[in-house]
Amino acid sequence: MASLSSHIAANTTRLYSSPVTNEQEHDETFPSPGAWPISAEELATFGQDNLRALRLFSFLNECRVRGYAFTEQELVCATEWAASSWNTYRSKQLKNVVKREPGGRYSVRPAFRRVPIGQFLANFTQTRQLISEYERVAFGEVVAFEFLLPLSRENELQRSLDELFYADALEETAKQIDLAVLAEMVDRAEGESDDQFRHRVAQEVGDRFGGYSIVHVAGRFRSGDLLSRKAASDLGETGFRYLLDETTAVVRFLVPIEASEVEFTEDPRSVRLALSQLANATEDATRKLDAEVDLVRSLFFLFFVEAVVETIRGEEEIWLLESSPTGQHVFVWRRTG
Repeated sequence: MASLSSHIAANTTRLYSSPVTNEQEHDETFPSPGAWPISAEELATFGQDNLRALRLFSFLNECRVRGYAFTEQELVCATEWAASSWNTYRSKQLKNVVKREPGGRYSVRPAFRRVPIGQFLANFTQTRQLISEYERVAFGEVVAFEFLLPLSRENELQRSLDELFYADALEETAKQIDLAVLAEMVDRAEGESDDQFRHRVAQEVGDRFGGYSIVHVAGRFRSGDLLSRKAASDLGETGFRYLLDETTAVVRFLVPIEASEVEFTEDPRSVRLALSQLANATEDATRKLDAEVDLVRSLFFLFFVEAVVETIRGEEEIWLLESSPTGQHVFVWRRTG
């Protein structure tokens, strides 16, 4: 029988096929009776203490490559475990690696091919999962805000924005906003005090805006009024720069719209179904979506935009691009003094 090393090499080229059932044809010589063989070289590399874990890794890999659904007895025989040990490991370390099939057999999930042997052995004696599990959701709509600023302003901008990622800073900003303005955006609960309301609004902002990304874009800009080539050249002799090469920092916020959230599974057909649900939204769902987009925009302007504008005073223009279900909008702040 092939060694563990050869199994690992094979895993990089063999594709996963569906597990066989009890009635399907399969190689009667696999798995062979007795404990799964591990070479002396592999034992020297990974140690005698890992013998059963090595046998398990090798056995599962071979079953995955062959598309073979094994029985509990076959695995117990290959690893020399007690059946109780298999049940314990299956419910903890292997619960998202091994799948129970009809008839009592077990198949190995395709994702197991991405589990390195070192990680498998390191996690084997612990209760951590070998493969992460995820809740799968899709958002049909998203609001994106992008500030376009000279790269020289990036550090100032980051300091300004980072302050708004702390609860006390958000609540301090909320106290500076008129309560009537806040109440137009966020419904106020009956009997809610001013402080409680401001605290809840600050929490809403914290939930919506959890971070941003910055990308650098190279660009060229005209520095003044439109001139002919000769006029620009003549002015250039005085030290005037008609064309400026400047790197722009694009600061991007992405905010998924919760009203457009749908769930899907690992099955690609589920993704298609989820997206079709989004495409066939009801009139009531559309109204809720528009209201949420307006809320996100209002909170962003109140808590983030003016903080940015105040921080980077001195620029001739500040641009903000919004992309949302209502379309694309560009907001421009032009210096007047």
